[in-house]
Amino acid sequence: MGSPSDPTVLLVHGANASKTCWRATLDELQNIGVSGAAIDLRGHGNSEGVDRLQQYQLADYVRDVTDALDALPTVRHLVGHSMGGLVCQLVAASRKLNKLTLVASSPVEGMRAEASRMFLRHPATFTAAIWKRSFLRLYQNRAVARSLLFHPATSDQTVSLFLQDSQEESWLAASQMKTILPSPKEIDCHVDVLAGERDFMVSRKASEATARAYRTRLHVVQRCGHMIPYEADPAELARLLGAKPGEA
Repeated sequence: MGSPSDPTVLLVHGANASKTCWRATLDELQNIGVSGAAIDLRGHGNSEGVDRLQQYQLADYVRDVTDALDALPTVRHLVGHSMGGLVCQLVAASRKLNKLTLVASSPVEGMRAEASRMFLRHPATFTAAIWKRSFLRLYQNRAVARSLLFHPATSDQTVSLFLQDSQEESWLAASQMKTILPSPKEIDCHVDVLAGERDFMVSRKASEATARAYRTRLHVVQRCGHMIPYEADPAELARLLGAKPGEA
């Protein structure tokens, strides 16, 4: 967990990632006077339980975020990327927040249709991942990782940084993204929905449906694919996250 004084924003990473994905964003938030913190979900990054990763469910990740909120009572804004977006939606249904920001988030309709579409583009890679029960296997081939996660204009250096940072994910937890869905009607804070201009993993149609469910507009982040925390200009992303509700 990051350790700024009295953070008001908590950032949650997605599958196959850790809090390191937010390093540049946290620096820029600080530059604009917003105190932020990021956490490693259990089994990720420097957290405990790496050896038990495959036992974890989404409910365990939800518990990690609620525990972090208990430890950081000044936090009133949750930010979640990808799988972390679903985790934050599940948390927000039972916690009082001022704002929830979904960044290339798992959509309100779940990832079943998205997974089928990705399988059809890269059937051999997905078959191998299913056989090995390994989501990290999806990114073993650099070209496939680029196709699934990044804007065509994203630099090789950025792709390399993500691949260097990436780790295995709980097969059980990530698979639950197809069946465990959020309840927008139970979330009463302001919600911002951000989508990458060329996100293949979560389609524009799915992100638009998420924005409609929360009665908000979709903000499209230009020259980004799915990995907005790595691809977006850090200052611009920090500005979006630091905006007051309705200003993004």
